[in-house]
Amino acid sequence: MTIRRSGASVAVGWTKTTVLICQHPTFSDELSKAGCEIPQDKDKFGLTFGGIHSYFRIKTLAPLTTTLITFQLSLGRLRPWREGDEDSLARHASNRRIWNNVRDFFPYPYTPRDAHSWVRSNKSYQQPNNLAIEIDGQAVGNIGFTIKDDIYRYNAEIGYWLSEDYWGQGIMSEAVPVMTDYIFKNFQVNRIFACVLDGNVGSMRVLEASGYRHESVHLKAAVKNNQYLDEHIFAMLRSEFRELNR
Repeated sequence: MTIRRSGASVAVGWTKTTVLICQHPTFSDELSKAGCEIPQDKDKFGLTFGGIHSYFRIKTLAPLTTTLITFQLSLGRLRPWREGDEDSLARHASNRRIWNNVRDFFPYPYTPRDAHSWVRSNKSYQQPNNLAIEIDGQAVGNIGFTIKDDIYRYNAEIGYWLSEDYWGQGIMSEAVPVMTDYIFKNFQVNRIFACVLDGNVGSMRVLEASGYRHESVHLKAAVKNNQYLDEHIFAMLRSEFRELNR
C-alpha cells in the first residue's frame, strides 16, 4: 500500500523488516490516516492489519530538490519551459516568416491551444531536450534537439526558432554553441546535425559561426508552400567538438 498526499510519499509494508520511506519529514498525519500508531520516538510505528499487530522501522529522507537547468546569454537565458509561458509563446510564434523556415508540424497560426500543448509536453527539469529562449522575462523562442533511432541512434538533430522581434541581435549565435555543448556533454551522441531550407541564409550563418560544417545539399528534398526546396545539412562530430574546445 502506498499513500501519496501533499507531496509526501509513504510506503507501508506488511512485514517487520519493511522500511518506511518518506520524502518529507512531516508524515504523522499520513500514517494516522492509514491506521498506523506512531510511538513518541517516531523511529517506528505500529500497524494492525487482519488482527495482526506489527511494528515497522522508519527511515526519513530529506525532501527531494530539483536543479533548474539554465544557461545565461548576453541578452537573456535558456531555461526549461514552464506554465505561464503560453501567452508569450503564442504571440511570438504565430508569424508566417518563422513558419516559412520550419517544418510543417510547427503550427501557423500558432494558437493558445497550441501553446498550452507545447508547454505541457515540454516542461521538464531533468535534462530537457527543448529549452525556452527567455528575454526580458518572456519566452520568445525555442532551441532543442531530437535523438534519432535505429542505426542513427548516435545522431541528434538540432533545431530552433526565434521571435522576429529579436532577429539580428546575435541571440542564436550564442544559443546554438550552448545547446551543442549541452548535448555532447550530457547525451551519448557522436554527431549533431541541422537541416536548413534553401534561402534561410541567417540560420546557415549561425551554424557556420558555431563550428558546423556545410555537409551536403539534398536537392529538392523538401516541400514548403507547395514548392520544392533544397535542404542544406550542417553537422558537427564529437571529435570536431573536442577540437573546437581544446
